[in-house]
Amino acid sequence: MAQIQKQKVRLTDLLRDTIKDLRKTYNKRGDVLSKELDRGASYVSQLENGKIRDIEFDLLDTMFQRIIGLSGDYYNDFIQKYIRDIITNIQSKELLYNEEWIHIYVMQNFQIDISEGIIEIIEKKLDQVGYTPEQLVKKINQNVFQHQWMDVKRELNKLYVNISGSNYDNYSVYTDITYSLEEDYVAKILSKETTTISYIFMDGILKNLYSIENNDMAGAITKTEKILFDNGFFDTIELFENSHNLSHSQQPLNIEDTGTEDLFTFYDDVIVNYNEKYKQLKEKAMEKLDYAFDRYKQENSSYACETLEKILNNMDGDLGLVVALLSSPINTLPTGMKHYFFDDFKALIDRYSKHNQ
Repeated sequence: MAQIQKQKVRLTDLLRDTIKDLRKTYNKRGDVLSKELDRGASYVSQLENGKIRDIEFDLLDTMFQRIIGLSGDYYNDFIQKYIRDIITNIQSKELLYNEEWIHIYVMQNFQIDISEGIIEIIEKKLDQVGYTPEQLVKKINQNVFQHQWMDVKRELNKLYVNISGSNYDNYSVYTDITYSLEEDYVAKILSKETTTISYIFMDGILKNLYSIENNDMAGAITKTEKILFDNGFFDTIELFENSHNLSHSQQPLNIEDTGTEDLFTFYDDVIVNYNEKYKQLKEKAMEKLDYAFDRYKQENSSYACETLEKILNNMDGDLGLVVALLSSPINTLPTGMKHYFFDDFKALIDRYSKHNQ
């Protein structure tokens, strides 16, 4: 049986300082707080001094509640404002990326008002695909967007964050969650019994709703990101960009709000259908390759066959590398420099090929 991997966050310098500053502000002794958390008397001291590497998120949240002396909606309102202030005052996105605890608060714990527009979008899309709210919940709970972990199980309905040092600003934030929603979860939203929701739960509703129609997961993700952004569901980095008046990777909806039908149509049609786009691009690529090899065959049939054999051997050996080479920006090379590039490329192949000898 796979072990349960608890939802934990790293104790960064910012998190340690936050715990320490809150304790001083609210005059909470570390040993008293440790006992209230059912830990040894020195536990909080070890947290603040860097002797403990990570902490379960639920324990961290309980710790903040104990320090501040609030619970329920009063605490939720306080911590949401407090973390927003941290995001506003932090100096760079690079510093913010590494704060796993902030990402979880923003995307899992912050509660956001559910607008009439969001409700209309869900209702109309459910009607369009012929699903009931209960059937949508079953789809969500299948967790088709979840990463597969063979050796561990994760806590249900909890957001797991992984920071990768690549891409935008040299960092990327990857999220994962195992949904296990109540059968009437979506129905309560549509009936307005539930009026607020977290970013990650609305993300799950919309992604699964938009993937039902044609199993276009990439398109569903893109549409969901757009709808969330336009309706005030911001992740941590978007909140930072908002508070620092920075441009976003995407922009708000720029059409006049003349009715929910227009909004629904916009979200349903404006984003590229990636299945269709893939099909069209593949056809174009195959046409160009077919034309190129016909030219080779007309000029030298023997050489054309030899070239095709080499390509097939390369694809059998490492298809990913072949695709990477084909998709590299060779088209940006100046015409007069291409023969120099190919001489260097042949020398590079020769140099690395010697490692197999």
